[in-house]
Amino acid sequence: MAKRGENMEGYDDNDEIDLDGIDLENLDFGGNLDDLDAELTVKGVGKCLEIVKTLSKTQQTYFLVSPFGQFLDVPPPDGDALLMHAMMLREVRGDKELVLSKRIRFEVDGHLLEYGESEFILITGLRVGEYFDILKEKKHKGNCMFRARVFPRISDKKLRLNDFSDLIESASFKEINDSDASLVVQIFILLRGFMGRDLCTCIPHSVLTLADDINSWNSFAWGTYLWEYTYVPMSHIFKKNC
Repeated sequence: MAKRGENMEGYDDNDEIDLDGIDLENLDFGGNLDDLDAELTVKGVGKCLEIVKTLSKTQQTYFLVSPFGQFLDVPPPDGDALLMHAMMLREVRGDKELVLSKRIRFEVDGHLLEYGESEFILITGLRVGEYFDILKEKKHKGNCMFRARVFPRISDKKLRLNDFSDLIESASFKEINDSDASLVVQIFILLRGFMGRDLCTCIPHSVLTLADDINSWNSFAWGTYLWEYTYVPMSHIFKKNC
């Protein structure tokens, strides 16, 4: 059931219309579709990769040997909203086995195209390993040296992505050490670019403590983690219905 638009004569917003039996794919809008307004929101913000260029040559060297170093010279993707929308319309859904295997399937011009973790790992070049959801981890006790070094003036409140953005754009960004500067950019790209988090998002303490140990940060299975985050599993729906 869907509400009728207020521009439909004889009905108001509280009226409902039954869509059963209506061929939605072949509706005649009575006009040029190019004149219709449409908006597609993409969670990932690929353009934030441009922030890497704000790093100095030495800082870029640290970034290059980081888990995300392969994105140093990658042109920021603008994306094609219409192409993305067309692919979404052609996604094959409802296959229990496909969903449980965490693979995405598209039907394009009579051809079936599948995309899964293996393809994601090969394309991104990120490390594979055991999945661990650092964003849902419970609160930690103890000090975070990385935070103390980089944000000494923000000690009594939560750090947010816009604090990272403000720091990167400020003159004081040049005063922090090269390794920390690289980590600041990595965290921003991770949460803002790959995960599409809003600038008001709080930085999980577990992310900051992971950045405290550069070896743990570099060895973390970012490929497996980002794939699990990107893929929206529906397996719990099938488990409830089985």
